[in-house]
Amino acid sequence: MIFISDTDLYKARRVLTGRIYNENRRWAYLFCDHDDFRQWVMSAVNEGISIALDDSEHFDPTKGDLIHWCYRKARKVADRDIRQERRHRKAEQSALDTGPEPEKDPFAHYLLTDQLVEILEDITQEQKQARSLVYL
Repeated sequence: MIFISDTDLYKARRVLTGRIYNENRRWAYLFCDHDDFRQWVMSAVNEGISIALDDSEHFDPTKGDLIHWCYRKARKVADRDIRQERRHRKAEQSALDTGPEPEKDPFAHYLLTDQLVEILEDITQEQKQARSLVYL
């Protein structure tokens, strides 16, 4: 278990917020405006710190300090959220590009069936044999 003082936690939040904010500025358009983006950064940092503290049994101080450990977790959270938001935006754009489906005529199937029967009655015997060989 990792025990961290309030001042160290505040310092970690401040450092991580700055790093995550600067690294992800190019994705700010996904979050509409500056305030939403800033709130998202804070959320990613807080979740990353929480995950890092919960996963303390894997923390190795010989490989880096606590801020780096928290940064790695916050970075994963930020990448996950951006990936999800990009997929969501792509799906929205795809739905807008395709537009609504055209309405289907409930009688179209029956009309086509009647036309098909008429066409099949008018074909020659050789055409009927060819049709049977093709569709068997």
